[in-house]
This record gives sequence, structure tokens and C-alpha cells, in this order.
Amino acid sequence: MRVFVAGNLGYIGTTLSAMLHERGYEVIGCDCGYFSDGFIRGNLKDFVAENMKKQIYKDVRDISKSDLAGCDAVVDYSGLANDPACDLNPEWTEEINHRAPVRLARLAKASKIGRFVFASSCSIYGKQPADRFATEESPLVPLSAYAKAKIGVEKDVRLLASRAFAPVFLRNATVFGVSYRQRFDLVVNNLTGWAYTTGKVKLLSAGTSWRPSLHVKDAARAVIAAIESPHDAVCGESFNIGMDSENYKVIQIAEMVKEIVPNCELEVGKQAPIDPRSYRVSFKKARERLPLFKPEITVKRGIGELYEFFKEIGLDYKTFSEKRFYDVEAIKGLIAKGQVDGKLRLRKRR
Repeated sequence: MRVFVAGNLGYIGTTLSAMLHERGYEVIGCDCGYFSDGFIRGNLKDFVAENMKKQIYKDVRDISKSDLAGCDAVVDYSGLANDPACDLNPEWTEEINHRAPVRLARLAKASKIGRFVFASSCSIYGKQPADRFATEESPLVPLSAYAKAKIGVEKDVRLLASRAFAPVFLRNATVFGVSYRQRFDLVVNNLTGWAYTTGKVKLLSAGTSWRPSLHVKDAARAVIAAIESPHDAVCGESFNIGMDSENYKVIQIAEMVKEIVPNCELEVGKQAPIDPRSYRVSFKKARERLPLFKPEITVKRGIGELYEFFKEIGLDYKTFSEKRFYDVEAIKGLIAKGQVDGKLRLRKRR
């Protein structure tokens, strides 16, 4: 089976591509290369050689029907990956995170590809009552351009569902863990990195907001389950992806980091703002209707894995602070160096 992965060189895309390859899939990757210098495990050239049947270097907005030839499923992990990156320019966000995925889904359907898996997000729940768990039927309260774009894609692509074309929407919890292309701007990764490199678990918010968390490998397992599940089980469906047990307040995650990483202390800024985004999420639907998805890695275990990996590579504060590991800073760097045009397209592959 051949799978086309848009955004295959990103944080989740690299882990997903490697796991698909290990499972025996032929992986066709497509990525423009915004973060090609962000590899922390090996390098881009070796990763592509080891895991990809074919690598296409192209902006998601420019994918053509010929790029999808011979594929059996399309997975979309492209797009600007968090609120700060999407806040840089509303036009870029609408074009890259909304219109491009819808266009890709239409190309997939026109190419007679049976399965389209879209990486949505639990961030679409925005702010939910603290005494309930958001389900797929809960009111959506998007508080960012990023979340609004995810909702737009789900709404538009769901209309394409048919007996021959099954779009599936995976509403991921906040992802964490070690990947090939690493990110340190995700809450578990960030707090663990601060603790290891400075001895301080540094909270930039008050830490009272609720967040569900999901290991990067479990995010990949959900995609594989969405590809391999029967058509009728997933066609046009949205699934919250994570584990009920892994809903925590940010301050609780910080306390776990303090417990696991030796010789560190918790630091909360005196004027730390309260993050308005706060939601606990139920993952019951995925347990019942996506039985092939079996998440494995808890936040506590993931912090331990990060700590051991940081020891292995000798992570220091200088490396931890490098812009290439923070999406919005990496993109700002491309803009400052003139490596992208006015529509955020790379002028040439890096």
C-alpha cells in the first residue's frame, strides 16, 4: 500500500513516515522544507534515504494530481502548526491551513484515492467548562486562527465523503516526545527542556489551564488506525485522539517534570498570564469506534524518555534555544533572511 504524506518532514510527519515505513507501507513524502535544518536525530538526507519511497519538495499549495499517482491514501500533516505561527499573517493561515488541505482532499478524491486523513486538533474546543470533558459533539470555541482553520477544513472536506472516498479527521491532543525533526515549543517538551538545561521548570503562564497530551508516536498510531480501519467506521468522522488519563493542568505537567528531572525547581512568573485556552477532552469515541488505535505512552513516561534522550545527546541551553526548534521563530528567521516570498513560499529549497 502506498501512502502520500504531506508535511512528512515536520515534527509529527517524520515519526509518522518512519512508522509507516516500518509497517511495510511505501511512503511518498511531500514537504516544502521550512524546517529541514531542525533534525535532532540524524539528518534530512539519511532520513529520506532510509524511510521514503519518494520525496517531493513542494509547497502543499502546489501539489498536483500527478504527485498522487499510484497512492492508496493521503495524510495531511502540512500547514502552520501552532497559534503563534498562524497569527503571523491571517492570509497565509487561510491559504495554507484551510484552502490548501481542502484542495488536496479534492485532488485525492478526483484521483480515486479512497482514504484522506487530516490532522485536526483539540484546540478547536478553545475554552470549555472545567467540570466536563469535551466530546466530538461539544460546542466548538476556537480562540485562534489556527483553530478556526482546522474547523473550516473539517466542515468543507466532510462534504466530499462518499462510498468511495472516506475523509477522517483526527483531533489531536497537544503532542509531545522525541522525534527526528524536534520541537521545543510544545508544553511537555518545553518544560522538560528548561528543566534539563537550566535546572528550572519555567512556566510562562499561571499553569491553571487544562490540556490533554498525546505522544508523537501515538499520534502516528492514530493515523495508521485511520488508514487501516473499515470505510464505514471512519468515513466523514472526527475523532479526539489521546487518553482520558492524560488530561492535566499545565502546572501538573510542570510538577511531573520536577519529579522526574533531577535537581530542578519550579519557577512560575510573578505576573504570569492565565491562558484562556482550557479544555479537558474525552477520547471515548476513538476507543469504541477506532479500535485499531491503541495509545501507549503517558506524559510521565514521555518526560522520562525526553530526559534520557537529552542526556544521550548532551543537550545544552544553547541548542535548546536555537530557533530551528521553535516553529514561529524558524519561520520568522526565513522571513528575515528573505528565504520566503510574500506568500511564505520558499524561494529555493534549503
